[in-house]
Amino acid sequence: MYIWTGIDVDSQLAQAREAARRIENEIGFAHSNFTLPLHISLKKSFPAADEKAGDIMDCLARFYQSQSPMEVAVRGIEKEETIIWIMLERSAALNALHDRLLSLLGEKYGVLPHEYDLDYKFHTTLFMDGDRKKIHRAYALIQNVPVPERLRLDRFAVGASATGALGTYRVLRTIERE
Repeated sequence: MYIWTGIDVDSQLAQAREAARRIENEIGFAHSNFTLPLHISLKKSFPAADEKAGDIMDCLARFYQSQSPMEVAVRGIEKEETIIWIMLERSAALNALHDRLLSLLGEKYGVLPHEYDLDYKFHTTLFMDGDRKKIHRAYALIQNVPVPERLRLDRFAVGASATGALGTYRVLRTIERE
């Protein structure tokens, strides 16, 4: 099993989500990014033995229960080769949350950071596809869709996939903070 975790910002990005869904349907991407809510991933998904997965997800839920809500500034919609995402500004609070999560998973479960986790770019993915022409076309259609200047980070999600393949992850737990 593969475990995924992030901050659910779907309701705050409703306008961008609806525009992206229309564009996704129009262009016909190979995989949809909308099998999960729009979110800020906090760690690259990772494999876990089936017998440990429940314990890991419980631990993540407890970890998120101890977190205070925070806000993050939004840079805007950006394109990087085969991905279009809503990029977020780095902040000390978000960096600290990410680092504490990596430490917790490493110390308690031996989950090593992926190289992607070490130079983390906080973002919300709108489109990801190996076809650069499709990505270029999608960017032309989405780049001027308004996004909020700030996001409130108060809803965490934990999910899983049997295979780890794009489009197969499902949210299994949601933790809300006030």
